[in-house]
Order: sequence, then C-alpha cells, then structure tokens
Amino acid sequence: MVELTGYHGTSKDNGRKILDSREFLPSGSFVDWLGRGVYFFENDKHQAYMFIKFKNTHNILEHSNICVIQSLLKSKDDNYLDLLCDDDRKFLRDYSREIVKHIEQKKNEIGDWKHKEGFILDFLYNSGNEYDWVKAAYMVPRKQPDGTLEYLPIQIQICVKNVECINKESIREVDCDAYRKV
Repeated sequence: MVELTGYHGTSKDNGRKILDSREFLPSGSFVDWLGRGVYFFENDKHQAYMFIKFKNTHNILEHSNICVIQSLLKSKDDNYLDLLCDDDRKFLRDYSREIVKHIEQKKNEIGDWKHKEGFILDFLYNSGNEYDWVKAAYMVPRKQPDGTLEYLPIQIQICVKNVECINKESIREVDCDAYRKV
C-alpha cells in the first residue's frame, strides 16, 4: 500500500461542501494537466493555497475566501502512475505513440493545447487500464531557479482518478497563509 498526503486548494464555499459531504467532485475536462480527476499537491499546502488564490487572474481570491483541504490518499494495490519515475514516464511515452491516431482524431476538440498528456491519461484510464492516481512534477508558475541554489522550484501534482482512494476520515481543513512559513 502507498499513502500520500495531498492538499487541495479551493474557495471557502466549495471547501465547506467538501468538508460537509466528505467528497470531492472530479474535474470534468481532459484539458487539465493530468486529465479528469481530483487534484492535489503532494505535501505542499502552500502550492494548494497559491493555486486557488491565482487560479483566475481576473478575480484573485482574498485570504478569507480560500480553503486548503488535507487528505490522505491510499493505493492498496500500488496501482498508480508516478511520472517522477523513468519506468512510468517511458510507459506513458510509449503508450502515447500507440494512440497517436486517436489524438489526431480529437485535434479539433484538443486544439493547440500544450498539456496533451491529460487526454492521453484519460484515454489510458477509459481503455480498461484504470489506475488510482497519476503524479507528476511541474515548474512552479512564475518562479525561476534561485541563482545561489541549484534546485528547481517544482510542485508535485496528483490527479486522483479513483476517488475511493481518498480517505474520507482524513479530510480536514488546514491553516495556510502563503505569506508566512507554512
């Protein structure tokens, strides 16, 4: 069994609904980076906070309207894709080459969108290859590597495809202020 701690940023209204129902509603579009699912940041409540704060740049949320929810994610059968791992990246690359015809047939729907992996991951999931979640690293938006230190500012995103992996008892709101140490 693999367990991860994920943080989900949302509005206070949506957060209240999640906390009351103990359930998340998956996104409904493959144009999300990792396809349809419930998105979390692994071990990083700050990124969850910043994501929802700046999600819509025309309507930046105030701190009082932001809710960050922590949840434990469990995969009993180790049935997930970890795109931080060479083997899983190679698997997804090879799989995407196999379904290139399907991608071309969806070109009008996909358009010139740069995160085609969302479509590929959803196609994989819906083709009988169901998995619990997919995990990937992305550069933190608007952040550059520090000139003194060599690490890259990345965030680890998890897209949960199988919502049964979200431990309902672990769902709780966490205190998060992006402007102080979290």
